[in-house]
Order: sequence, then C-alpha cells, then structure tokens
Amino acid sequence: MGRHRRSTYPAVPQLRIRLDEHWELPNGIQLLVEQVPSMYSVTIGIWVLGGSCDEEPAYNGTAHMLEHLLAGSSQRRTPRQLALTFERLGSDVNAYTTKELTCYHVQTLPRHTARVLQLLAEQLFRPRLSRRAVERERRIILEELLACADDPEEVLYEHAERLLFGTHPLGMPIAGTPESLRHLTPEVLYSFHSRFYVGERIIITIVGNLSPGDAYRAVVEAFAGVPRRRSELPPRQPPSPQPAREEILQRPFQQASVLFARLLPRGSPDERSSLALLNFVLGEGWGSRLYQRLRERYGLVYSVASELEWYSTCGVWSISASTHPDNLQRIEALITEELHRLSQSGITAEELERGRTFLYARLAMALDSPLECMGLLARAVADHEPLPSLDAIHQQLQQLSADTLNAAAATYCQPTEWSRVRLLPSASP
Repeated sequence: MGRHRRSTYPAVPQLRIRLDEHWELPNGIQLLVEQVPSMYSVTIGIWVLGGSCDEEPAYNGTAHMLEHLLAGSSQRRTPRQLALTFERLGSDVNAYTTKELTCYHVQTLPRHTARVLQLLAEQLFRPRLSRRAVERERRIILEELLACADDPEEVLYEHAERLLFGTHPLGMPIAGTPESLRHLTPEVLYSFHSRFYVGERIIITIVGNLSPGDAYRAVVEAFAGVPRRRSELPPRQPPSPQPAREEILQRPFQQASVLFARLLPRGSPDERSSLALLNFVLGEGWGSRLYQRLRERYGLVYSVASELEWYSTCGVWSISASTHPDNLQRIEALITEELHRLSQSGITAEELERGRTFLYARLAMALDSPLECMGLLARAVADHEPLPSLDAIHQQLQQLSADTLNAAAATYCQPTEWSRVRLLPSASP
C-alpha cells in the first residue's frame, strides 16, 4: 500500500489487445483481458479513476487513506482475517494511489481467480470505515509522511509540483498533509467512496493464464452489484501555465540536489512519442547526453535522470541530479548547456535511430510484465485512446522525423522556461 508520485507506465501507452477481449459491463465497468497461456498465474488489477487531484484541498489525502482502509479490511473481515484468507489462496493484495487513480492488484493462481475477485469486490464495496480504523490509518500515514520528508527525491518533486501547478489540484500531495489528515473522518471517506467507487469510474484488467470467457463470467458474478453512477462529476481541467520559478530548500542531508521541471501540454500520441524520444536522448539511459557528460566525462554524479510523467490533461518533464554541495553550481550549468544545445541543434540521426529502437523494445518488454501490461491497458482505456498493435507502434516510431523532433526540442527545451528546485544540506538539528 502506498502512493506513486510518478507514473510507472512507458511513455507510449499502446498495446496489442484484441477488441473481443474488451467489454463494458451493464453497470459501466470496463473489463480488459490479456490471455497469456504460457504463464502459471493470473494478475488482477482494479483501477478506480479517482486520486488526489479529485479532492477538496481541506480533505487532501482522502483517496490515499481510503486506499489504505479498503486494501486492508472489509465489513466482514478484520485486517488479520483478510490477510489469512488471501494467504490461504497463495495471494496477497497490494495497492497504491496516484494523483488521478487508485489501483488494487493481486497475483493468484488461475483456479483461485473467481474467489479472489469476490474478495476484492468485498473489500472495495463493503468497506470498514469505523472511527477506530480511520484513526489507526491516520497514524500510519503520518509515519509515511515522515519517511517522505527523509527522502530527497520526494522533497524535490513535491515542491516542484507546487511551482508547476500552482493552486491546481494536481499540485496537492497524494498522501495529504498532517493538517489535512486531521479533517478526514468516516463521513468524508464515505462521501468520496460513494462518488468514485462506481461502475463508470472502474477499469478491471486481467493478465495471465485465464481465458477471456472465464474472466468475464467471474467479473460479472463478483461486480454486477456495483452501481453505475451516484452523482455527476465535473471534468478535470488542465492547469494554467506558470512562469518559471526557482526555490531553495534546506534539509539535514549529505548531498545537494537539483530538480529542473516544466509543464507540457497533453498533446497527441505522436507528440508524446516525440517527447519520449527527446527525453531518452537527453537523460534517460546510460548513453544519454546528461549521463555521459555529468557522470562518465566529469564524474560529478552517481546518477542523473530525465523523466516524463503524463496526466490526463498535461505532462511534466523533469531532470534531477544529486552531488557534493561544491559541485551543484557546475551541475546546473551543465544541465542548462545540454538543454540549450538540444533546443538549438536538435538530435543526430544516430540518436533518432537508437531512440526508436529503445522505445519500441521498452514497450515490448513492458508487455511481458503482468503489472506493467495491466497499467498500459488501464491507461489506454482511461485516456480514451486507440489500442494499435505493436507493429503499428513500430511504424509510428519509424515515421517520427528529425524535423519533428527538433521542432519539439526548440519549443520545450529552452532552459529559461524550466523551473528549478535546489535542496541544500543544512546542519543536523
């Protein structure tokens, strides 16, 4: 159980699923099945399209606390009873919350699939939200917040999101704050549950050694009683662009860290593919420009990373690095130089070909991981985008031209348009 600050999905969210493996149940639940006969197990994901960006600021952390409570117990079973029930089936449930969705997933044997689905339905739709349970989870989440405060990466990204999103709901932390957690009561949690845990907001993905027909029958039996909708929900709106800003933080850490970040428009799948390839060239792999220059040439960092995160209405491009405090200014200058060089000169023919191969291979490999495959299925359906085959993705990548990529680099790699957060060491208290 926990929260995912960033997406785990590859940046090109499409796959190979056939239309006869995708159903919409009468109550609005979307079911997607990817049968893999060579597997010995089945992985099930229940995706609820509700996360921290759907909360009121005063009740920030609701989706995350609800995930904790639902994943651990039900009205019929205590946390211990539920854990033992799953373990007798050779399974256990894990869950996480993001800014836009909540996922519950479990791996099991094919013969236990129907029973596991019934248990998941019991957890999600017959929740135990007593005051005692809420108080227990509040204490647990406060410990989680303390752990995040000791993680430089978490500190950097949380503050960068505030700079990028301003007062938009995407700027709120997934787990909430100590102050907002005090406002979470069973009544608040039930209200969120009644609005978001409904058929129209649920995607079920099943990947593994189970036929689509068996999967469909088991899901219908377990989830047929879920209501389609209880109330109309407002559409999510994109954040307003914010001017580039800088922030300096101090914490009792050993290294200094910096995070460059900028907001991106959601764009089309082709535009996101272009940015994914530019991200790869800039700082994603060991052969990337930033890694080769900052680590391999100058030995200034252990690692440097460039990452893309896509939301339903926008995207975020970020670059992060940690180093000795004496090297931080030089690190920032080198990152700025590489951004400027990419914006002015674009990419080489070799980088374009290497990027095409890498992105295609990464997507193909993701489909070999049940959990990543489920994420790709759910994201594609949630985004209402087509699901082309791997061959179509290969063709799409081959059609990306250097001119298109260089135009995107000129638009999005201007260093002056990137916000910057520095995390400097302070004396221990």
